[in-house]
Formats: sequence, structure tokens, C-alpha cells
Amino acid sequence: MEIKEILLIGVAFLNVTLGFIIFWDNKKNWANIFFGLLATSLSFWSLGMFMYVRSVFDYQNIILWSKILYTAGVSVPVFFVLFSYAFPDGDIKLVKKKIIAGYFFIYIILTSIVLCSSEVIESLVVKNGQRILVHGKLYPLYFVFFFLGMLWALYILFNKYRHVSGNLKVQLKIMLWGTSIPIIFAGFVNMILPLLHNFYYSWTGPFSSLVLISFISYGIIKNRLMNARLIATEIFSVGITLFTLVQFLGATSIEETFVRLIIFVFTLIFSILLIRSVLKEVKRREEIEILAGKLAQANEKMKKINKQLQSANAELKQLDDAKSEFISIASHQLRTPLTAVKGYGSMLLDGDFGEITNEKQRNAINIMFISGNRLINLVENLLNISRIESGRMQFKFEAKSLADLARESCDTLRNSAASQKLYLKFIEPKKPLPLAVIDDEKIRQVLQNFVDNAIKYTKEGGITVLLEQGKDEIICRVQDTGMGVTPEDQQKLFKKFSRGKDAFLVNTEGNGLGLYVAHMMIDAHKGRIWIESEGIEGKGSKFCFSLPTAESAAGKKLMEESKKEQARMAKEREKVKIKK
Repeated sequence: MEIKEILLIGVAFLNVTLGFIIFWDNKKNWANIFFGLLATSLSFWSLGMFMYVRSVFDYQNIILWSKILYTAGVSVPVFFVLFSYAFPDGDIKLVKKKIIAGYFFIYIILTSIVLCSSEVIESLVVKNGQRILVHGKLYPLYFVFFFLGMLWALYILFNKYRHVSGNLKVQLKIMLWGTSIPIIFAGFVNMILPLLHNFYYSWTGPFSSLVLISFISYGIIKNRLMNARLIATEIFSVGITLFTLVQFLGATSIEETFVRLIIFVFTLIFSILLIRSVLKEVKRREEIEILAGKLAQANEKMKKINKQLQSANAELKQLDDAKSEFISIASHQLRTPLTAVKGYGSMLLDGDFGEITNEKQRNAINIMFISGNRLINLVENLLNISRIESGRMQFKFEAKSLADLARESCDTLRNSAASQKLYLKFIEPKKPLPLAVIDDEKIRQVLQNFVDNAIKYTKEGGITVLLEQGKDEIICRVQDTGMGVTPEDQQKLFKKFSRGKDAFLVNTEGNGLGLYVAHMMIDAHKGRIWIESEGIEGKGSKFCFSLPTAESAAGKKLMEESKKEQARMAKEREKVKIKK
């Protein structure tokens, strides 16, 4: 057996081996399937060339293998086109079905003509010891079909190359170079030279197919084009397998042939398993890299979303600040005239401008006074909310007696309770309570809000205010015998503009701000605020809050921070005086 015959067998074997490996790597991917068929066609082309070269001068036998050779050759562009459409993700939806169908129809007809007639291969002559195939009338069709298909496939790959980026662009670039050169070489020695009746170099054409198949193999396996370990493994496997194949073909006896055949088979199986194991390892690494890439993309998206959220939050903060500023300005503008209305109304009722004897006039002025007072309370609540939310509320924390504050608040509102025929009593603690950390004005407002609400929502009975000592805190409870608060309403009662669902039936004039302001005031004192109620009419509710004692860690910290803030403000006032 001549060296070129051994090489042709080796090329056929390597082509079909690479085709099988790639196909087996992902049997459901159309790109892999079409590649397997392409590699098989090229393998048959090499095998046909081997039989054509090896055959003794038997006219019929040589013509038969020539037709098989040409049939395999005409199959190559068909599967190359299909592969080009399916690469890289195996999607064949983009395949132009009508064009492919027409091309495939011509392929079937041309294959039939090659095998069953002499219109492509007419006869065989020998000239100067060289076998020359005489082409028939339809050989130009065969010629055009082959080159048109190969150029079409290259165009598809080039078009994809233009519209992609990253690793896929590199893959397509290498694939284009790795297929263009073998196509040019094979086309020249197997298509152009035969037209000139030169078949001397035709046997070298199949070697270019190995280059083509090798480059496409690496192109299919994503992210593995430059994988040194995979390349080294395949080179080693192919080399040792080819060596054992040559040894097998060169055997001179039956025993030697049998032994070398066994060695060749085991080497082949070992090579396939070795390459598959490396492919699996590379595939796992590829999957990890893909996941890492997706994670990196997700992180980038999260960063963009965070930036957008930060920007949106900044805009919302500006809007909120503008809203608070508007409320503050509007409330200040409203409070001055309302205070005047309340003051003059009180003076009119007290007779400072003369006795009012007409009862209707007195009632009208009294309604004006009450409404003005209610509006002043609303404006005060809005101002407090604006100050707290914008961080402009000033607190002066001191160690004071909560019992004294509660007693004074009850004395202030006792007449209001009596006018509703309700009692209001303060239960003196059985033993002196520790001093609590208090901003006098703010806690007085909270207490009066609790008691005033109890008066409004209690039809009969009364209100009791009592204090008790907890752990590092003083607890105040304002207990009434009113309508009670349901568990559902307790969840939302300390929110802005929130009222109990049945509250409007008893008092239509509430605005849902008093308890919200009270909650914010107690939070600023590092205390707690809550409701105890069964939600049953007559059993009433207990509105409770706690304040840290002056000796507790929280209380000491509050007073220390308050002193520092007072000192800072005093320095700023001094600076302003100096500038003036």
C-alpha cells in the first residue's frame, strides 16, 4: 500500500471521527447534526478517492468509484450550507426553506445523474500512464452547483460575522479562514485542473477537507478555539490512532493483522473516550463561565437599577422637601390670622368689647371660636410634621416629673370633659416615680392629644390617667370608657391621615394627624407608643406611651445630645449677633 493511500484512509477516518465527536457532544443541536453529515460526506469523498487511486485498471470499477467520489463531492456544499444556517445555536427557523428546497431538489437530480448516467462522467482514458476522466455535457452544472453552494455557505457565515461581536465573532473569523483556504485548494486541484485534463494532483484534494473539518470543529465548540488542553488531547489521540491504523494496514500475516486490529480498536475507543472526557470538562467550565458572565451582567444591571433608584430617591427627597417647605410656609401664614380670630373671639365672649346679650350672636361667636381653635390645632400639627420630617424640629430634653405634667394636663382639660358630662381624673402614683427625659412642650402636646381624643370618642363614663414604673422607663396610660379600637384599626391608627373606620360616626371633624404627630414625638424621645383595646363598645381603650428614665442609658444619651445641640445653636446665635 502506497503512502498516499494510507494518508487517504487516515483522512477519511479522522473526518468521520471528528464528525462523530462533535455530533455526540450535542446530538439535539442542528448545527452539530449538519456538521456530522458534512464530515461524513468528506469522509466518503476521501474514501472514494482512495478506492479510485487503489483500483487496478478495471474500467467499470474505476468508473463506479469515480461516480461515488463525485456524489460525495456534490453532497459537501449541501450540508455546508445547512450547517452555515444552523450555526451557532442550532436554530433552523432562519433557513430559507423555499431556496433550500430548490437547491436540495437540484442536488437529488444531480446525484441521480452522476450515479445513473454518463452525463457528468462520460468515460475514462489513460494518457502517459495517467487516468483521465472525460466529463459529460452536464459537468458544468455539477461545477456551478458545487462552487455556488460553497460560496453561498461562506456568504452566510460572513454575514453572521458582520452582525455579531465578542467570542462568536472570533469563532466565525477563524472558521471563515479555515474553510476558505481548503475550498480554494480543493476547488483548484479537483475542479479547475480536471477541466484542463490534469488529474495528477486530484488525490491531494481530500487532505484539505481535514483542515476544513478541524477548523469547523473548533468553531462549533464555543469558547474552546484556543483551549490548549483540548487541542493537545485531540492531536495526541488522532496521532496515536493514525499510527495504529497505519500499523494495521501494513500487516503482512494473519496473526499480525489480528493483533494490530485489536490494538487499533482499543486505541480508537480509548481516544474517543479521552476526547469526550476532556470535552465534558471543558463544557462544564464553559457553563461556569457562562453563569459567571450572567452573574456579572446581573450585577451590572443591579448597579444601574441602584443608580436609577438613587436618582429617583433624590428627586423624591427634593419634592418632599419642597412639600414640607410649602406646608411650613402656608401654615405660618395661616396661623397668624387664625390666632387673631381666636383671640378676638375669646375677648368677645368674655365681654371685653361690651356685654353680648343676644344668645344667637353669642352662639355664632362661640362656633367661630371653636372652629378657629380647631384650625389652629390642625395648622400646628402640619407645622410639627413638616419640622420633624425635614429634621428642623428642635427638642430640649430635660429630667422632669411626668406625674406633674400629667396632672397639669388633666387640670387644663377637666372643664372640657365636664362639658360632655364625663369625669377626668388623674391617679396619683402610690410612690414617687423617677424623673423621665422630657421635652415639656412636646409631651404636654401628646398627653393633651390623648385626653382630648378620649373626651371626643367617649359618650358616657370618663377618662382616667395613670402612671407606672417599668424597666428603665415611665409608662403613661390614658384609659377611657368609649367605643374602643378594633385590632385592625390598631395596626394603622398611628399613620398619617388615618382614623378608625367607625370614628367618623362619633366625631366627624378629626383629621388623622394628632396620633401621627404623637407617634413621631415619642419616637424622638426613644420611647414607645401603643394601644390596648378589645374593640368593644363600653370597655374603651388605653392609649399608652413610655419615656426613658433620666438615669437610663437611653435617657442620658438623649440629654447629652440635647445639651450639645443647645450649645451649638447658642454659638450660631452669637455668630449672627457678631455679624450684625
